Amino acid sequence: MSPLSPSASLVAPSTPYARGGLRPLPPPARAAEAHERCELVVTRSPSERDWQMTRTFVESLERNDLYWRFGLALDFREEASLRRYFGVDPKSGEIGWMLDGRSSIAAISHRVRISPCEADIALIVRSDLKRTGIGGRMLRSLIRRSTEEGLRTLSALVLSENRAMLALARRAGFTARGTPGLNVELALALGPRGVH
Repeated sequence: MSPLSPSASLVAPSTPYARGGLRPLPPPARAAEAHERCELVVTRSPSERDWQMTRTFVESLERNDLYWRFGLALDFREEASLRRYFGVDPKSGEIGWMLDGRSSIAAISHRVRISPCEADIALIVRSDLKRTGIGGRMLRSLIRRSTEEGLRTLSALVLSENRAMLALARRAGFTARGTPGLNVELALALGPRGVH
């Protein structure tokens, strides 16, 4: 089975960001429309410009959102922490950004292959855009791309108190596989290519 998609660069050339220029688009009329204007960009090796956008994204997050994503209090003003928790090994993982109409990061996902047929995923949505559909769109994209690449299972480890993420995952078809400690281990069996 081949590793995650071979490109180590951004793979969404239709977005203003991926073409190399940040071209602001008009903001959506309502927050609920925000997800409709978002564009997905995927990379395995973030550039310095990507890291600056990630820093800006993290600064916009509420403390609880960071806790629900990572399960502990972290100081992301430290460069080492930012890169450790928001980066991936390019040999086995990828980072996805959902960019809003202003080419700012609205959500970040991680997908890391843990076996030839399974990948672990995680995502976080910008605090001001929660419950606008962006998380669901990003999760559907992870499922679709993973299915197209021949993965058989997606898994995720979610804090048991992160009810919003647990509900989103369950709506997408994830089921509990275990409850290690304060977390719930979720899994989704993927169908044949093109099903999701």
